[in-house]
Amino acid sequence: MSGAVNLPPRPEETELRLKSEELSQLEKELVERELQLTTFRAELADFERTYLRTVGVLYAELDEIQARIADLIARRNPSSTAAQDAARQARDKAAGSQFTVDEATPQLAKRFAATAKLKRLYREVARRLHPDLATNETDRKRRESFMARANRAYEKGDEVTLRAILEEYEGSPEAVVGEGVGADLVRILRRLIG
Repeated sequence: MSGAVNLPPRPEETELRLKSEELSQLEKELVERELQLTTFRAELADFERTYLRTVGVLYAELDEIQARIADLIARRNPSSTAAQDAARQARDKAAGSQFTVDEATPQLAKRFAATAKLKRLYREVARRLHPDLATNETDRKRRESFMARANRAYEKGDEVTLRAILEEYEGSPEAVVGEGVGADLVRILRRLIG
């Protein structure tokens, strides 16, 4: 017989274990929701590009036709200020529609496709960097900046940038968790090296 007494856990130890499990589950849920939100944003941007590529071009053509008709009416009625104003407005609308299509043309070929690998990487980034995990306001602002960059990289499907963001954060002095001589030493070394 070893002589060790197995005491039941104290209430605060039991509560701490339960709260730790609850926190862990909430953090996982937060990361999943962040992934869903960023995916929805990227898919919406993709839909907008597809819409512009198909319907937007047609609206630009329609606006151009309407502007030509208004120009013809204005030329046939040179003394009509209403016809002249309508032609000017139609021409401005057609120019605006064409500008919108022209501005978006370089991006029209881009398609959002989140691979399983990209999603796993994004989850890891969000799990480590999410602003809701900050310990103070300075840490929150820094994490917000990193997450904004991570969101943009994810929306572009850029795994390389996502990895670089994670490495940059993980290698920073602010990423060191804990107190004491060991944690302080690592923070100082990272400041010296970085």
